[in-house]
Amino acid sequence: MTYQTKMTEADIEIAQHAAESLSRMQKFFHENNIGAKLGNELFSTFVKFTFDGNASFGESPEESKRINRDDPRLMQWMSEVQHIIDYIRSENAGMIANMYAETDSVQEKSSLLKSTFLEILMQNDATEGNPVDGTVAVLTCLCVNHIDNVKYMPAGGRAFH
Repeated sequence: MTYQTKMTEADIEIAQHAAESLSRMQKFFHENNIGAKLGNELFSTFVKFTFDGNASFGESPEESKRINRDDPRLMQWMSEVQHIIDYIRSENAGMIANMYAETDSVQEKSSLLKSTFLEILMQNDATEGNPVDGTVAVLTCLCVNHIDNVKYMPAGGRAFH
């Protein structure tokens, strides 16, 4: 079965938003001379934070509950989105391969750098009463830095069917 036959309209819309996110992230890394080491660290930190119980999961903000990487709902979600991750990687392989600046003039994460990274990644301001849907942000991170993120993901990096 090809990606095209598996992908629903909603999946394609999420993939398009992830491609836009990838483009924003690439621009951020290149404009700020952030290389692969620090860029991967930023992506991994976000994934670890998300899967360590700092995110909520649910169909709506009202139904959302905090999750961690051992939560069966997260493992189920990973299983359900794997084809989207694979599709995004295949459709954006060139952008992902050239994600980071060649010269790495920024050597460490600062609070300003992390804050700017999150603003660009999330594209929204979250408030206590108005959480941000981080689906696209998580998918973006999983697509780019899947090797370093494996240790933080449920089921060893890939949900099993």
